[in-house]
Amino acid sequence: MKNNQKRLLILLFAFFTMSATYAQDKSPLKLYAGLNYGTDISELGIAAGVEFGLAEKINLAPNFTYFFTPSEFSAYSISADGKYIFTDGGPQIYGLLGLTIGIVSVDLGPGSVTSSEFGINVGAGITQPISDKISFNGQLRYNTPFEQVEFMAGVLIGL
Repeated sequence: MKNNQKRLLILLFAFFTMSATYAQDKSPLKLYAGLNYGTDISELGIAAGVEFGLAEKINLAPNFTYFFTPSEFSAYSISADGKYIFTDGGPQIYGLLGLTIGIVSVDLGPGSVTSSEFGINVGAGITQPISDKISFNGQLRYNTPFEQVEFMAGVLIGL
């Protein structure tokens, strides 16, 4: 029950923060979709999320990553990453710090065991505009619950 409460708290925080920020029109909402490779899990994952501005150089990016693992094992993370943008115009280089929960489940046949751990993400990335609404995003972050480096590449689409 305690793990479910943590998950609910994180999801509610991300939802209310996103709603309040988007309503203030500080920046347009962007959708994110991409691939993720974790060095400890050693599997490819798919990531999805949103990104929006909190201040001129600070964005919030809640996201979800699901790793493609063997059938008896599953791993995913739910994160809310803050990004500080160092550059103006052209490619945006940013530092990242966020909260995350890593969840692992193992199928034991008649039942399964699920474990979750709360932690942080620390990293950096670059966003390169391709057009007015579409940008390429590359990112490297360390995820403490999974104790791994994650390489991420994807696309941001402005709404």
